[in-house]
Amino acid sequence: MGLEKKITILEISFDPDVTEVGTERAHTIRYYSEKVDYSGFLNLSCKSSVFTPSRKAASDVPMVFEMYKKVCNALVNDDAFWEVLNSTKWDIGMTEFVDNCPDGIFEVLKIEKVVMISAVTMFNPTYEAFGIPFIASFMPNMFLPFSDKMTWKQKLLNLYVNYKLNDMFTINSNAQTEMFRKKFDSNFENLLKLRQQKAAITFVNTNQFLDVPTLITNKIKYVGGLEVKNAAPISQRLLNIIDKSKGFVLLSFGTFARSKSVPAQIRNAISMAFKNFPEHTFFWKFDVEDDEIPEFLQNSTNIFLEKWLPQHSM
Repeated sequence: MGLEKKITILEISFDPDVTEVGTERAHTIRYYSEKVDYSGFLNLSCKSSVFTPSRKAASDVPMVFEMYKKVCNALVNDDAFWEVLNSTKWDIGMTEFVDNCPDGIFEVLKIEKVVMISAVTMFNPTYEAFGIPFIASFMPNMFLPFSDKMTWKQKLLNLYVNYKLNDMFTINSNAQTEMFRKKFDSNFENLLKLRQQKAAITFVNTNQFLDVPTLITNKIKYVGGLEVKNAAPISQRLLNIIDKSKGFVLLSFGTFARSKSVPAQIRNAISMAFKNFPEHTFFWKFDVEDDEIPEFLQNSTNIFLEKWLPQHSM
């Protein structure tokens, strides 16, 4: 008989408001430090509303990198944290591209097999990890609203933004490398180089045929749209509503973009659009109390607000 293997999720908290891991199928270790000031992340403009066009989104990026460094420093110097991780033998490590601290964790735990994951399209650290050149003339940066067909001004802006982001990622990687060197070994390898040495493959959560053009290697695997459909049951109440309509639409902005933060004029415009299709039902994932009826739903018979919806099943 072979040894039983288990999956462990290390959830390093950057946002105290997020307390759910998203799956119950794995053992979870949640890292939260009282020594870290999380106010920087809590004050990001996207925390107030991602729907406000005038918000200073660019100012959020440096603050996110500062949070990466603060949390990594607390984690590296937390002996109790390392005692927990060192109590288990690890076979493989999987992590996101956005931060280099996990690369140091894998090295300390002697994990040699590493898989990278990107929840979004390929961007700066993906290219760095696999030695893929960035060509500003047709490869738009993820943070810019450009396609592969850009004007000269857009190409120059694309090149500049890519340069600035590369600089931020490099500064973050070098700073976190020094944290590991101070704690463990003055000759600790640079975290970016560790990633380049160990990363065997990456899963990119986009559809290859819908994504913007880019350069790839055989280590890049697109997994957008792939999922395990473990359908949750649909309540009888929802089934009754669905059966009475000609068809239905499910509207969800995800977990991070809360519907309550949608400006009133946008909520009203959405509800007015839905009311123009009275034969269809619209389920809106909305963080609302059970007995609360928002003003924009007055005189509406085909819009239903739900805190949670079994999207796969529906």
